[in-house]
Amino acid sequence: MASTGGAEDAATERAALEHALSGLGTRLASSAERGPDAHRRFEPLVEELRTPAAAFLRPDLEQRLARYVDVDDSFARDQIAHVLADACGAAALPALMRADE
Repeated sequence: MASTGGAEDAATERAALEHALSGLGTRLASSAERGPDAHRRFEPLVEELRTPAAAFLRPDLEQRLARYVDVDDSFARDQIAHVLADACGAAALPALMRADE
């Protein structure tokens, strides 16, 4: 019988990254999380997502980025832009360029 450990590990990693993005979104929506040292409080979630393994989240990240640009939320925009750039590399450039207009 073949081992499915690799597939299970990948599914577990994907679930963890989806959970981290959900948590980041929830925290970005909370005004209580903003203020002094906000970057430091958000850093663990952002760093967890800044990996090529999170590239599958690109459509969601691009939607979130566009939403934060539309509502002029520069802090949230920057957090998502960092994740998108590191997770997706050059594939993220069009969305990042639109966010910078």
